[in-house]
Amino acid sequence: FGFFGFVLRRLDWPLGPLVLGLVLGSIMVQRLTAGASQITSAADLVNRPVSGFLAFVILVIVAATISAGIFRRYRRL
Repeated sequence: FGFFGFVLRRLDWPLGPLVLGLVLGSIMVQRLTAGASQITSAADLVNRPVSGFLAFVILVIVAATISAGIFRRYRRL
């Protein structure tokens, strides 16, 4: 990690997120795999209020991003 750390410092990349990713990455993969194995249908993703709300927020953000891109494209013309 010595040379890699040197290169990251020269490029002004933060080392903290990299270390957190290396340490917590495998734990997160295990938890996501366990959670994904419990989902039997697409309805399971929105059955609970919190997950339904998060799915709604994600859809709104995606729709806003797409519509903003389309609006900018037509505004340039």
